[in-house]
Amino acid sequence: MDRDISKIALIYFKPNVYYVSDSNIEWNFNNIPKNIDIDILNKIDLNNKQKKIITIITENKVDLLCKQPFNMLNEDVYNYIKKFTANFYTLYKLFYKAWINEYNKQINLYINENDYHIVWYDFSSRDYTWAIEANIRLYKFNSIIKNELCKISY
Repeated sequence: MDRDISKIALIYFKPNVYYVSDSNIEWNFNNIPKNIDIDILNKIDLNNKQKKIITIITENKVDLLCKQPFNMLNEDVYNYIKKFTANFYTLYKLFYKAWINEYNKQINLYINENDYHIVWYDFSSRDYTWAIEANIRLYKFNSIIKNELCKISY
């Protein structure tokens, strides 16, 4: 289930860490959505399993509170009402965790690549300097991501 949620989350929003120039690295962390937009989610091409997972996560739990919450309504009307009362908070938390993990993966990949360059290139070379400068920025990003990972609780 986590793998499917991660796939959907990365289609919904793609975290990106990228080089602007040789030593200047940026990311789109400030563009992380603040909530789930149902219209965007509905436009994503999901298989039946993924749709079911989304439904289970977002489904209103009114059935757990009372045996017959809307017993005077027919089932179609009741299901229509339930669609409007879906809870996307849990889904957002799962998406956010997937996004943060993706940032972490990309940052660590660049850090490892630059660490290799630092060891490989001569101290006086331009590539060595670029790798050092890029890693300084990456370690700042990494610090922010580690902080976000600590905040995520389930």
